[in-house]
Amino acid sequence: MGYIHNIYVGILIFGVTALVLTIPYLAFNYYKYGSIVWNRAFLVYAFIFYAICAYFMVILPLPSVEDVSNMTGPTMQLMPFSVLFDLFTHSVLRILDPSTYWPALKQGVFTQPIFNLLLTVPFGIFMRYLFNLDYKKTVLCSFLCALFFELTQLSGLYGIYPRPYRLFDVDDLMLNTLGGMMGYAIAPLFKVLFISKETMINTAQSRASHVSILRRFVALSVDRFIVSVSLSVVFNVNQDVWIALGYLVYASCMIMLLNGSTIGMRLTNITFTSDKENLRYQALIRTLMFVVFVLLVPEAFNQLIIYVNSQEVVDVVMDVSIVLMSLSYLGVLGAHILWEISTQHNNFFYERLSHTSIVSTFDIEA
Repeated sequence: MGYIHNIYVGILIFGVTALVLTIPYLAFNYYKYGSIVWNRAFLVYAFIFYAICAYFMVILPLPSVEDVSNMTGPTMQLMPFSVLFDLFTHSVLRILDPSTYWPALKQGVFTQPIFNLLLTVPFGIFMRYLFNLDYKKTVLCSFLCALFFELTQLSGLYGIYPRPYRLFDVDDLMLNTLGGMMGYAIAPLFKVLFISKETMINTAQSRASHVSILRRFVALSVDRFIVSVSLSVVFNVNQDVWIALGYLVYASCMIMLLNGSTIGMRLTNITFTSDKENLRYQALIRTLMFVVFVLLVPEAFNQLIIYVNSQEVVDVVMDVSIVLMSLSYLGVLGAHILWEISTQHNNFFYERLSHTSIVSTFDIEA
């Protein structure tokens, strides 16, 4: 149950970590390679999930500070291969008695070393095929990973505890390193799950000219983050309406400065283009229409509904009318957006009216 609980905690932390890292990860790939290769992305997140779970396997369960303060046992075990001594002296194993083999396999003096060995086998696999490391570098990284685990324990979880609550064990250090070496050795068995970096780059660059809705969303998310942080720090406001207006000012300034792009668009290698001569002017019109019709109008309906419902005397006719208008507007807007996405045209009404479109600027030769 202990290992299952640790994995459960790892899943929860991984969920939060994935949310935080997704936009930066996607932005990096669009900037570096021009597109996303999803099986490669899956493996990256699989490695993150593994790393989180492995870490929690090492530090959990956490005792109370008071319990750790009362510990008096040793903090380090520096005798190599003592695990073998423990196996023969503190278990039911008798080499000449086969009937003791299975009971011995279920004892902690056997399961604990096996766990430490298996803990870093996936690490070696990921090092070989996800990060393209050779054998020597994989061994070094496996040793450093094992050393990190042991120093984490030795430091009392970086000083949170007054002393170590788990033993720094040189055998664990060797077993974790050996596990990474084993992972490297058996990695070819899992080759079908991995895609080489060269294949990933070629696949991504072959798709780089297509501007997907996800690519647009990543660029918009980066710009919105910049606007949100700026408004929060400078003006201490974070309401949606102010963020929308702030985005309008920000995007307008960036379009003028960056010749039809924003920081988020530059980061994802996309830009505005137009069949009219004045690109900046057309891009400004497009941005204004996007902010008004996609961001501000829905928020205005929302605030109007909240205001009407807050009145002591509720006007049922007005309330129903506002709700119907809001649902009608959102329905038409949503249907239009879904149609453009499903047909992969991504040519929205505010772009048609402003004679603009979004194109990729990714240079494969670079």
